[in-house]
Amino acid sequence: MKITLEVPPHREEQLRQYMAKRDPADVQRELDAAFDEALTLALAKDQPPLSDEEFEAILAELDAHEGGTEDGPAMRPDETFSREMIYGDHP
Repeated sequence: MKITLEVPPHREEQLRQYMAKRDPADVQRELDAAFDEALTLALAKDQPPLSDEEFEAILAELDAHEGGTEDGPAMRPDETFSREMIYGDHP
């Protein structure tokens, strides 16, 4: 199977830089982002809008994947989004 993924110039430039540095993790992240964008656009063009029930079902599935339950979303510890985590040593 052959799949062609067209990426915008800024993504292509990033991919070329990461490939030149031989950084597979960054290449993978950039390809994942490009694929996500292309998939989102393709699905938006070909699909009718979701019903409220379909949307809720997708949210429930995503939440379950993240560790939530039918009773509510997954709980995250407060320190997950601490100022130190976001800014580090920057004032």
